[in-house]
Amino acid sequence: LLTRVRELYPDTVRMILSGQADLESTISAVNDGHVFRFLTKPCGEDSLRTAVAAGIEQYQLVTTRNELVEKTLQGLVETLNDILGLTNPMARCRTARVRQYAAAIAGALHFSMPWELRLATLLSQLGCITLPESILDKLYAGMELTSDERRLYARHPAVAAALVARIPQLGSVADMIGRQQRLDFAAMPADVARWDARTTATVILAVATALDEFLA
Repeated sequence: LLTRVRELYPDTVRMILSGQADLESTISAVNDGHVFRFLTKPCGEDSLRTAVAAGIEQYQLVTTRNELVEKTLQGLVETLNDILGLTNPMARCRTARVRQYAAAIAGALHFSMPWELRLATLLSQLGCITLPESILDKLYAGMELTSDERRLYARHPAVAAALVARIPQLGSVADMIGRQQRLDFAAMPADVARWDARTTATVILAVATALDEFLA
């Protein structure tokens, strides 16, 4: 249970109060569930209050750190997006549409967009900074791209992923961006309910990008 809680809600501080003091199961619970405190029965009221207070303090430390990191990264991403707008306005317009579509898809699925997906939508077209604007003009006009133009266009997610991967703590964002045009649905569980949050976020970005191309 605690291992699954850790996967779904990693910031949650997990504690165990148990009458089972078997060493092997205790070690397993601590290692697999990353348990913050392991209390044994009988547990005095003061010990329980102290443990809960420490758990609350730990939660506040984690969430404050995450909020600071998220705001810092958000500012960096918005700056990169501004640079993209100066060099390739068409790509920045596309970024805004992809972001809009991703938010709409997530809302329809009742899926709470993680910060990684929000940043991935903002940086999804960063690789277009290396493209001549004429390629996107032709793409959105429904014109046939030459083989060289198709090759350049196909590279833009990998270029963006390589740039984003150089920023600490954005490895998962880079992975989403790099896979936006090459998702292997056959390798995913057929039951969508079995997808984890990262897989769902990756699919949403890929579908939002594809939808923008189809609508164009």
